[in-house]
This record gives sequence, structure tokens and C-alpha cells, in this order.
Amino acid sequence: SHTLKVTAYSGSDLSGTAGPTYTVHFNVTVLSSGTPTPTPVPTATPIATATPAPTSTPVSGGGASTAEPSSYSTPIVISRGGTYSGNWRSTSVDGYAVKVATSEPVIIENSHLAGPGTLIDAVGASSNITVRNSSFHGYTPNVDNRSRGRAIDMTTFKNAVIENNFFENTGEVIELNSYVGNQTTETVKVRYNRVKNINMKYRNSNGAVYGNFVSVGAFMQGNPVNGEIGWNEVINEPGKSVSEDLINFSFAGGKSSSWFTIHDNYLKGSYHGDVFDPAGSAGGIQIDGEDNTRCAYIEAYGNSIAQIMNGGMGAAAGRHIYMHDNRVISSGKDASGRWFPASYAAAWGFAAYKTDPNPMTDIRIENNVFGWGAQGYQSQISGDADRQDYDATGNMFGSMKNNTEYKPGSTITEADQDNEYQLFRQKVQAAGLHIGP
Repeated sequence: SHTLKVTAYSGSDLSGTAGPTYTVHFNVTVLSSGTPTPTPVPTATPIATATPAPTSTPVSGGGASTAEPSSYSTPIVISRGGTYSGNWRSTSVDGYAVKVATSEPVIIENSHLAGPGTLIDAVGASSNITVRNSSFHGYTPNVDNRSRGRAIDMTTFKNAVIENNFFENTGEVIELNSYVGNQTTETVKVRYNRVKNINMKYRNSNGAVYGNFVSVGAFMQGNPVNGEIGWNEVINEPGKSVSEDLINFSFAGGKSSSWFTIHDNYLKGSYHGDVFDPAGSAGGIQIDGEDNTRCAYIEAYGNSIAQIMNGGMGAAAGRHIYMHDNRVISSGKDASGRWFPASYAAAWGFAAYKTDPNPMTDIRIENNVFGWGAQGYQSQISGDADRQDYDATGNMFGSMKNNTEYKPGSTITEADQDNEYQLFRQKVQAAGLHIGP
């Protein structure tokens, strides 16, 4: 038996005064094959008459427990707009906990979703989804040579508001691919989320499919206004996580009148299954893809990036990329003091793709604090050994300006990295924000 709670609001954008809450009870029949049938949709579910415009006001979490509940319901299919709450779990790496099969506005809140596969599957739905105050729990795949599914897969979407959630041991956390929104009120807001250990490792080996915290890509029909990824806390531990670039933009960005902002995030750790893999390519923030026109108008500021396997932040593609006032700190070593062979640089800017006839332009990486341990390199700022605060060969157009070296003449330690987290928590508290549910 399932319970659906539905609340109507006075505003057409799901804001304003809340009306009475209706409770609807319904059942889900599961086929013998283990594949859930589409969930009957209660007739009392309200349908919003307009696309909800994401609020610009910080949303505070309610302090809900992130611990798994004692019981779950079987997976559901949402085929009409409305507000949904519950605890849903799948058991197959090919399954889903919740499938969204509508382009109408859907809110999923105060919920737990679990399983080895995709947890919210909205692929191909031209979806308009708000997910808030919910927890996502990834399980070990039930077959070999497969990675965990994405926590939220919104491939082909109109509007995404993902706020105050908790993600643990999932595969790629948020896939935002193929934006088809109206480029005005429909946008991207990923804020106030807490992530622990993105883990895309196969259950039987160090093999993996590498994924991101947020993957923003293939915006072929245009970029949104007011796109924002801000105030998220992402912590991956070596040996307990497998991931790639934590925030990756490819063929996507903002507009000249409204830049896509990546701000005030804490990003610590991104590793391969073998943390000492010399070919490790994991990064903190990467601007990417063979399209410098779409991959444009992106501003990254106020972020704290610590101990990423390969590098901190940079642009391998794009136009009008501005990275400023970030802190990028890494010892380049594990807790025992062993160097990560793949540790490369705090920042970079170079043209990785030669197929786009439109060249990269206006790449600015300025006024940041860099301290990046990298064995065998030399700091471009102070000349200190075993550091690479930016890649001098990747200083495209002289994009690196007025950056400050962190603790010149000193070895960066675990304590330095831990201090970055304390600075982030102080900043969150000063802003009056709550991270997670």
C-alpha cells in the first residue's frame, strides 16, 4: 500500500498560500518478472497550470534524517504532475526507484530512494522536476561488470530544481543532458545538497564507468538563463569512491545576459578505483566539449576544491569562462604521505579539441588561491618544488592572473585540507544556510 500526499498552492508556479493537503492511498501490482507496472495515478492529483519558476531565495532543509527507513515501497511510475512523497526501492541495476514519465511539473520531496540502478529515471520525458529534502542510497550492483545507476537522470529536460538532498554511495549524482526548456523561466538550480562517496566501481573489480556530481551537457537547443550550481558539499574518500570530474560542462553553458554560475561549493576528493593510477583524470570543475559557442558564459567563484586525484579546475574548451576567488588546495598525497602519481595542477586553460572552427576566447582564471602538491613539478608562482599551482603550458591567452600561492615555502598537509572544510562550514553558517535535508 502506498500513500500520496497532494497540496495545491495559490500561485501558478507552485508558490504562494498552500491549500488543504489530500491523502490518497493506492496499491502497486508487481509482475512476476520483477518489473513494476505503471502506477495508477490518483485522480485527485492537481496539475500545475504553468511551469514553476525556480525561486532565487535560499531554501532551508528541514533537518530530516538521512538514515535509511526500515521499509520501502516498490518502484513507481509518475505519469502526471503533482507532489509526491514516499520511500521507494529497486532491486535491479537495470531498474529504477521512481520513473517520471511526464513533462508536467513534478515535485518529489521528503522521500528516500534506494537501489543499485537509477533512482529517479526521467530519461526522454522533457521533464520539469523539483527534488528536495530527500535522501538517495546507492547499492552494490546485482551483476558483475556494471556500475551503480545515476541518482537523478534527467536526460532531455525542461527545468531542474534539486535542493537540500543527501546522496550516498550512488553512481553519477545528477545528469542534466539535453536541455529543451524555454530559456526564460525554465532553468537549472542545483543547491544546498550533500554528497558522500560517489561510487561507480564494479562490484567484482576496479573497473568502473566514471561519472560526475553534476554533468551538464548537450544543450543543443540553447542555454538557459539563471543556471546555478551553488552551496553544495561533495566529499569523496579514497578507496570508498570512484568518480571523474565533479562538475563537468560539455556543449553547455549560460547566456551573455545571464551567465551560468558555479559558486560556493565544497568539492573534496575524486578518485579512480586505483587511487595511484598515474592516468587518473578526475577533476574538480572542468569546462569541456567540442563546441566553444555553446560552452560559454560560465562563472565559477567562491568554491573550495581540495585533493582531487588529477586537478582542481580549468577550461579545455569554451568562450567567456571566468574563474575567480576560488580556493584550490591539495597535498597531492594520501593520508600516509604517498604521492598520487596523477596529481597535476590547481588550474589550467588549454584547447583540448581541434575540431571546432570557433576558437576559445576570453578565458580568465584570476584572483584565486592555489596550493597544489604535485611530485616533480615546480610552482609557477614561487618556484617551490613539488608543486604546480597552475599549468604554465596551459596558460591560454595569459588567462592566469593575480593568483596567490597558498603557504609558499611550506608543504601542504592533511590539516591544511581539513581547514578548507572548516572555512566552508563557517561560510555556510554565516550565510544562514542549511546543507542537505
